[in-house]
Amino acid sequence: MNPKLKATWVAALRSGDYRQGFDANYARINGSSRFCVMGVLNDILGRPADERDLPNGAVFRFVNLNDIERLSFVDLADVIESADWI
Repeated sequence: MNPKLKATWVAALRSGDYRQGFDANYARINGSSRFCVMGVLNDILGRPADERDLPNGAVFRFVNLNDIERLSFVDLADVIESADWI
């Protein structure tokens, strides 16, 4: 993953500017925008993330951490920041 993009994604997850949601990249719930971890990356990119942005299998892993494990954005930022596999 491009180091600048990785740093931007981590900062966005920690910023508090995005409300976390589950089971969809983006949703409006009761008038409030909600993003999953991949939805935040998509918003930064202005398009869906793909193999140019993340290695094979990374999308599935992050969706699992967000939607199944229910890690907070701060915890997800820590995982992304410390991961040498992305």
